[in-house]
Amino acid sequence: MSDSPVVLRDLLMGATRTLRRRWHDLLNPWELSPHEHRALRVIGDTDTPIRLGVVAKALRIAPRSATEVVDRLESRGLTERLPDPADRRAVCVQLTDNGRTVLDE
Repeated sequence: MSDSPVVLRDLLMGATRTLRRRWHDLLNPWELSPHEHRALRVIGDTDTPIRLGVVAKALRIAPRSATEVVDRLESRGLTERLPDPADRRAVCVQLTDNGRTVLDE
C-alpha cells in the first residue's frame, strides 16, 4: 500500500507531460504557446474590447505577464490595443480579423 501514492504521482506526472506535449503539437501550426492560445480565447470570448487586467485574471497570471502575452499576440497581428473609453489610464485589447481567423481555426 505504501507504493500507491508513488504510482499515482507517477501516473499523474506522465499524463500531465503527455497532455502538455500534445497541446504544443496541436498549436504548432499556428506557432502559438498554450498561454497565447488561452489569451486569444479569453479576448475572443467577447465582441467588445476587454482590459488587460481582465485577461490577466482569467489566465490567473500577473498583469505584467498578461502584457507580455498580449505583446507577442499583437506583434503577430492577432490582437490590437485600444484606449479604454471609460478610463483613459487603462488599455483594452481585442482580436484583429486575423486573430479571429486563427482562433476559429
